[in-house]
Amino acid sequence: MRILLISLVLSVMIIGVAVAAHANPSIQWHTENVYYDSPGKLIIEGYFYNNGTRPIYWIDSHRVQVYFRTHDQEWWLQVETIFYDFNLTIRPGEASYWRLQINDVDYQDFEYWLVHWETNFRYL
Repeated sequence: MRILLISLVLSVMIIGVAVAAHANPSIQWHTENVYYDSPGKLIIEGYFYNNGTRPIYWIDSHRVQVYFRTHDQEWWLQVETIFYDFNLTIRPGEASYWRLQINDVDYQDFEYWLVHWETNFRYL
């Protein structure tokens, strides 16, 4: 009887942990392109993708660090900024496309770009 009771309790705990882990909200940023639109205006095109299981209804902040590189140089941080208050709704498995603009960026020639990001968001 004890073994059956212990097995039942452990089974319920394992199922509870699995369900809680599966119902996590999650979002990713995918950068598609980085370019200068005009002198001093750097554009980052990409999209937020909800890869979680809960709808996301607001992005409080989206921090980006844009790194450049040429074939004969190492990566350097070109610009870092934080965007605030994106009013959006993204259901699980859906995406929302954005064109982000950063002003007053010194122009630099580059061949490659890399964007690191961190997003704080709200979910239902």
